[in-house]
Amino acid sequence: MNRPVEDMQPSRIDIVDVIMSPFDLLSEHHRLFVPLVICVAFNIIMELSMRADTLAMLTDITSAFGSGSIVPEISSSTLVTYGIIISIVFIISLSVGALMEGWVTAMMVEIQADGVISSGQRFSIISANVWAIIVGNIIMCVIMFAGIICLVIPGIVFAVALSCTIPAIVVHNVGAIDGLKASWKFCWQGQNFWRLFALLTILILIALMPYIGSSMTVFIGTLWFSYAYMEYVHADGGVWSSDKSEYTKQITDRSPGV
Repeated sequence: MNRPVEDMQPSRIDIVDVIMSPFDLLSEHHRLFVPLVICVAFNIIMELSMRADTLAMLTDITSAFGSGSIVPEISSSTLVTYGIIISIVFIISLSVGALMEGWVTAMMVEIQADGVISSGQRFSIISANVWAIIVGNIIMCVIMFAGIICLVIPGIVFAVALSCTIPAIVVHNVGAIDGLKASWKFCWQGQNFWRLFALLTILILIALMPYIGSSMTVFIGTLWFSYAYMEYVHADGGVWSSDKSEYTKQITDRSPGV
């Protein structure tokens, strides 16, 4: 059964349910820890790497100022090199985080459908959507960044409306563009903007915590948005879950467009 984005009938999410229920799933299905721990560990490594690169660049700039002239000491090629390194680290971090979010979503789909997590099925779902997840995540970030540069408020709106892009790609087995459309529709047609905004606000407050804020945000945010979309994308509470085996077969038989 194909589930085109056009047929979506999203319902309004219950914030309390979205905040609490994913942790109940986590306590019952310990395999969910695997992608979450990988995501947190990789986030820590990438964060330390970016800090090291930034510190090295600032050290060179400070040395240049100390020498009395910035031009001879810091060439444009050096600054470009630092910028490229930081950008690559940032893109890799985004891609790994997106794939782990897709992995969590695939697990939750299986739990909703069968009550258990099957290794073969979840990897089939992810492998069929790898490029769509990566491309969709990059497009989402570019749109949000552009919105923030133009005016801050559009950037916030895009961040909220596109926050479920990765779960949408996995649940519907669609390409990046359709995933963005599905997240947008889930936000507005489901009247979920302020609820998703509230979740993002809570995550931002958690991120402000010293030392562990970033890691906690990655861990919790992945759980919340995967669960929110998977559970509330259909007004009927997920009637499609009864034919999960057919859904999985379709994913393994074809690859979605990017």
